[in-house]
Amino acid sequence: MERGLPGHHPDVLNLLTYFRTSQASDPRDKIFAFAALTTGRQSATINPDYTIPVNVAYMRFAYAVIKSQNDLNILGFCQKYIQTVESWSSRPIDRDVIPSTPLPSWTPDWTIMTETTTFAKYELPADSQSKRLYKATTSFEPFVRLIESTNTLNVRGCTFDRVFILAPEITSSLILTAMQSWHEWVMAQYETTNMPPGLLHDAFLHTIAADLTQIEGRWVRGISAEWPLPRALDDTEEPFDLVSTMGLAVHSRQLFISEKGFLGLVRFDVTSGDQICLLHGGQVPFVLREVGDAYHFKGECYVHGLMDGEGMNYPHVWKDFALR
Repeated sequence: MERGLPGHHPDVLNLLTYFRTSQASDPRDKIFAFAALTTGRQSATINPDYTIPVNVAYMRFAYAVIKSQNDLNILGFCQKYIQTVESWSSRPIDRDVIPSTPLPSWTPDWTIMTETTTFAKYELPADSQSKRLYKATTSFEPFVRLIESTNTLNVRGCTFDRVFILAPEITSSLILTAMQSWHEWVMAQYETTNMPPGLLHDAFLHTIAADLTQIEGRWVRGISAEWPLPRALDDTEEPFDLVSTMGLAVHSRQLFISEKGFLGLVRFDVTSGDQICLLHGGQVPFVLREVGDAYHFKGECYVHGLMDGEGMNYPHVWKDFALR
């Protein structure tokens, strides 16, 4: 972890991620312990209070971060809705650190790792003062309200599209082999999209890397995963840079085509019919699932052609979504 670099502004969310697997005798220490490590506007997000339950502490912290950082980036650190011991199988979890009351879908559980890697948000990794990589809602600031009695976060935005079809589940452990299968599926679906085959192929290569690559420690937009698909399958070793870039983007995510014909990546538990939403303050689009009179938060998504504010040029009706 970078410390003491001139001009470096460590992001509290990246600090939390860095120490996410560390043990803590009290789960609330996962957020309160960073009071001494953050300065300026971020220090106001952490107000240690050991009289409140873990789930309330985590919920209040998430809301405070949204308000202090003036964005929705913390939502990218949420796990699958209603976290249980059985839902995370990669390492044993002490039941004592699981909140007694399930967290709302919009609140990250800092006692366990996420299934998916949050999309990179800044040109300099972990530096919240560097250039933003995506601007799906342009300069709109978050419009949020916490209703603690019902564990509800009201967020303002619009439903832009819906998930239509999802690519088959990846079965190969080799990234290039898996991407070849996805590529074949995508090209067979070109009539469902709003793109001719040539543009669809290009969109696919950008999508599986989330339109990002790292150059000399900086994230750079607009560079696709360029590799000759047929020849890559004959290689015995996969290119490290290509695999690492794609791995971050596609890990525990699904490729999808939306009802309007857009191509993108969504979290592994998203299903057909889930809503693709543009929420005020979001660098990226988000997926919401309507459940009764509220919505469950289903993660960030990459939608090719919507990451730079293009969706804001469409007519929409703004509304408040009640996330629980």
